[in-house]
Amino acid sequence: MTQAWNLSQLANKVNTSGQLDAVTGLSGLTPIANGGTNSSATATNGGVGYGTGTAHAYTAAGTSGQLLQSNGASAPTWVAPPVGGFSNMVVLTTTNAAYSIPATKLKVTVVGGGGNGATGITAYTTNYYGGAGGGGGASIEIISGLIIGNTVAATVGGAGGTTSFGAYVSATGGGNGTTGGTQGTGGTGSGGTINFTGFSGNNAGGGSALAMGVGGGAGSSGGAAPSGIVYGGGGGGGYGATGTGGSGASGVIIIEY
Repeated sequence: MTQAWNLSQLANKVNTSGQLDAVTGLSGLTPIANGGTNSSATATNGGVGYGTGTAHAYTAAGTSGQLLQSNGASAPTWVAPPVGGFSNMVVLTTTNAAYSIPATKLKVTVVGGGGNGATGITAYTTNYYGGAGGGGGASIEIISGLIIGNTVAATVGGAGGTTSFGAYVSATGGGNGTTGGTQGTGGTGSGGTINFTGFSGNNAGGGSALAMGVGGGAGSSGGAAPSGIVYGGGGGGGYGATGTGGSGASGVIIIEY
């Protein structure tokens, strides 16, 4: 009897052509597997339909000029279009083992650390200065296709150390000078669209490849030589047996997006 009553009620929802009125004749949710939406979500004016994996859903309405951004398996969102060129800059002077990527496209510049200068020698010869440290190398690369929020190891080299941004781009540090007067060689960049070699030491210390850092200057008689200046500059060579060499300046990572 219950079934007959339900069928009679359903018949009231069928028009004269034998078609069921979908507005008043249906109830419940039709599963995805049966061609339905498995959802009671209301279409948003200006929103975009997407799948949740189990049902159909809609985004909120964006504002004029926004773009729809995929968030992987999460709901897409409306975002402002990218500004032409790079408008932000981050300068890393210390290592960050898990730097969080801020944009899908980055311009990365790395400079290796400057080499250390060496102590001089007593005899007044052509080598009475200790060898100066070489300047750090450098490299520049534009990296695309990154995922915002992923992390990368950003390593800033100390004196004579290598600076790198993940496996994308790196620059070795300048070589150390020797007490016998041999000048440290410049470091080299790799992995970039443009790679630079730092300047070799010349008593005063080699400058970094991008001239961000300069040599510390040669030491005066018996005195310690100045250290490298700013980023990647080599330490100066000491003058005489008590003239110690200057330290190389640490490298740097510059990130633009």
